[in-house]
Amino acid sequence: MHYFTHSEARHNQPNEDTIAAQAHPSAAHVLLCVLADGQGGQVGGALASQSAVQTALEFARACPVAQLMDRATWAKLVSAADAVVSADPKAGFTTLISIGVVANQIVGASCGDSTALLIGKGHYTELTAKQRKNPPVGSHAALPTPFMARLRPGSMLLIMSDGVWKGVGYEAIVQLAQSTHGNELIHAVRRLQVTQHGGQLPDDFSMIVVQEP
Repeated sequence: MHYFTHSEARHNQPNEDTIAAQAHPSAAHVLLCVLADGQGGQVGGALASQSAVQTALEFARACPVAQLMDRATWAKLVSAADAVVSADPKAGFTTLISIGVVANQIVGASCGDSTALLIGKGHYTELTAKQRKNPPVGSHAALPTPFMARLRPGSMLLIMSDGVWKGVGYEAIVQLAQSTHGNELIHAVRRLQVTQHGGQLPDDFSMIVVQEP
């Protein structure tokens, strides 16, 4: 299993996205992936995303691997992040996707409009299709939606902020993923965004790509 990450601010603006991908401290074969997109135009969006990712990682790292195989664990993780962010008066609101990849099993939960796509040959599944955009993480009322899927050989998991997929659409990204992988895919999607938006990124751009050879 290989993974690649990239996070970049929109043109002339601070980055309000936060991402992380790392192995579980007691199980090197377990990959923890977290992405949060702080709400733009709101005070404290960047702080909210940073706090949500930090809380999610701390929660996941403290869980035994068997517990991470339960979707309910990931829903509790999102709720824990919601509670921490909402308790900070300086923090705003954020999306949150938290995922564990254990061998070939994907387990996670999300809230907001960031997305996770599972891409195979010529097809894809939106793992976050049933998530709720509101109330957001940081409201102390977020409603996490858990999900589970299998990462089959040759397939790819894409975790993206809305600044990646909005404007170009899922279909264009999936098409690129049929012929490019890893960092090459990230750069190809970025080029597509920039080309379609006058040479500049219209929003913060954050991706995590997980591949099963």
